[in-house]
Amino acid sequence: MKSKARRPHPFLVVSHEDGKSRRFPIKRREVTVGRDPANDICINDPLVSKFHAKLLVANQSVTVIDLESANKTRLNGQVVSQATVCYGDELQFARVKSQLILPESEPESERSSKIG
Repeated sequence: MKSKARRPHPFLVVSHEDGKSRRFPIKRREVTVGRDPANDICINDPLVSKFHAKLLVANQSVTVIDLESANKTRLNGQVVSQATVCYGDELQFARVKSQLILPESEPESERSSKIG
């Protein structure tokens, strides 16, 4: 009988203008994204709204919901108010680009080359 393997937590990899990126683990069912330090994922960029968006994780599905941000949320370049996000998709909060990934789903060498 197989034991139930624990699925890895997804990460949101946020790319910054200086070429650096930061990985944020998504360990809860709901995380908020925005400029305010009270967010689970804080992005220090003046065009990102204080409370810009939230990510909802349910089973193997991730949904992004824009929180009526001033400079919009985009999924693969398209403005969205709510959308299902697939691993590897590009999310953009105002001008800040990010990518939703599962760490074990791709080789280490490819992870950094896809971001930015």
